[in-house]
Amino acid sequence: MPVPQTTSSHPTIPAGRLLKQTVKGLLCGIVLYAGFGGLCGGQAQTTGMQTLETPHRMPAIAYPAEAFMDDSTVAALLAAPPKPVRIDFDANVICYGDSLEIKVVNESGPIVQPICEWYYNGQRFNAEADQTSIVFTPSSNNIRVWFKLYDGDRLIGSDTMTVYVTDPPTGYTMQHDTICLGDEATVGVAGAVGGSAGQYWDWVTTGTTQFINDRPLVSTDYRVYFSQYPIKEYGYKNSCYTTDTAHVEVLTEPDITMTGDSAVCTGNDAIIELSGARDILWNDGSTDPVYRVNDVRADIVLQVRATDRHGCRGVRVWKIKAVERPQGEIASSKKDSTICLGEEVTVWMAYTNADSIIWFTREQTDSLTFIPKQSMDIYADLYIGKRGGCGNRIYKHLQVENCLKVHFPTGFKLDGLSREYKPIGLMEPNKSYYFAIYNRNGLRLFETRDLNVGWDGKYKGQWVHPGVYVYYYKETYDRFTTELKGTITVIK
Repeated sequence: MPVPQTTSSHPTIPAGRLLKQTVKGLLCGIVLYAGFGGLCGGQAQTTGMQTLETPHRMPAIAYPAEAFMDDSTVAALLAAPPKPVRIDFDANVICYGDSLEIKVVNESGPIVQPICEWYYNGQRFNAEADQTSIVFTPSSNNIRVWFKLYDGDRLIGSDTMTVYVTDPPTGYTMQHDTICLGDEATVGVAGAVGGSAGQYWDWVTTGTTQFINDRPLVSTDYRVYFSQYPIKEYGYKNSCYTTDTAHVEVLTEPDITMTGDSAVCTGNDAIIELSGARDILWNDGSTDPVYRVNDVRADIVLQVRATDRHGCRGVRVWKIKAVERPQGEIASSKKDSTICLGEEVTVWMAYTNADSIIWFTREQTDSLTFIPKQSMDIYADLYIGKRGGCGNRIYKHLQVENCLKVHFPTGFKLDGLSREYKPIGLMEPNKSYYFAIYNRNGLRLFETRDLNVGWDGKYKGQWVHPGVYVYYYKETYDRFTTELKGTITVIK
């Protein structure tokens, strides 16, 4: 069947010429985009986000063939197409108070006479003509910045950008999670009253949502960056963000608290208590959270299956050790265990197979120093394991006596070698004293509360007559008092 013939009213164009014109058209589109409109008989265009005016608009007239690219120009552009002029910046989202630097990147080739114009929200920057970068501190949000780059009076290109100014999110709450091994965890950034959790999130592991789910095999920290603007999506470079960490605790066994006796004296009962557990099942079938083992005679291993507050169910193990009761003996710095009233004594425990000592004063030390105020039985508790496990109370009796440590001479010679008559002995600073001399008629001739001061044998400045006189002595410690009376013979 013959092929239908078609006719056209347009002149026929040779195939070679049609290919050349097509290539020229494509290249003109490239150079127009790069700002070299004069090469194609067209107008200069901008390369950025916003189209600006083109000062070299060509008139709508017929151009001679010389105005168009020749074959050599087409070949040169195909080999090295022109590159654009653009803005370069470290960030387009910054915090209030931060400074920002913006630079011009010229990839279109060398420029003989570069001139750069900067604009800020429609107002021109006061910048030098050859200044290809600016540094400024924005004072408001959504600021439009753009530039024009000229070579002399010919526009090479321009670009524009928007600077977003904000504050980093504050007053948020990190949501953590605790799961059983194999379960799914949910963590995220929760907003608090008066706070902000941001509007964009970038998790280091994966995800760009406010909350993420994961099944970690071990306890894991998840770091997130969040802001009021995208962190790095959609061409953003965000330097105003908050970063924090959410934690997932992975439990290999139920999170149940077990307390009780880990060591008991042979023959005693042991008690174990569970808290934070439900659906309890001990190895003997008991479901009580408080478990008692009566008359422990040997070591025991208990098992309990339970579910914790996270819904994690598993088995926990508790071991009880049967031990012999600890033995010991209290020793004293007073070998005969007799102590004078007001005297200090040190006691200590000599013991075997004990882990801790608790004295009757509740102090947990190897030795104890104190001043007993009366005869008493002291004791210390020895324990194996924690307090309340296998223990034994050891006693010791301390005899406290109101003993005197002074004595009195039986005679005193007036104006002799001993100029004063007073008690002889150890004066203890924690006691108070009283000493007095009387004649046979009961007249007090001398008294003092300072035992460093004695009687000189005078009364009202005159020597007393030789004869027998009476002394009275009293010492007091706390509420205990000791008195002593006797006679002395005064001679010349």
